[in-house]
Amino acid sequence: MALAGNGVTESNTIERDNVKINQLVLSAKNGDWQNVWEILGTPEAPKRARVINVIPENRRWGVIHQAVYWNDISIIQKLLKFFGCDSDTKAKQCTSECGPTSGMNALDTHFQ
Repeated sequence: MALAGNGVTESNTIERDNVKINQLVLSAKNGDWQNVWEILGTPEAPKRARVINVIPENRRWGVIHQAVYWNDISIIQKLLKFFGCDSDTKAKQCTSECGPTSGMNALDTHFQ
């Protein structure tokens, strides 16, 4: 196991990121955008922007999909300002409350 410059092992960092990713996507699903921003930071001062496109194993949609589901243009615009936010992130194989959304990006799921 490799050590990062501050003596923290890489696996500890990955485990912490995994916890934050799950909290991030669940918060977005619940419309708790304050918690989303606590995890991600802001586009101007990002904390964990590297995880913005990650969809956890037990989830079908990512943060951007949830923002579109909530139909809040200000949230969508803020997310898209993060460096690396991919508006074309595809949903996982699934049928959701919106119908079959497998392989769709956020806008596709909205117009389903």
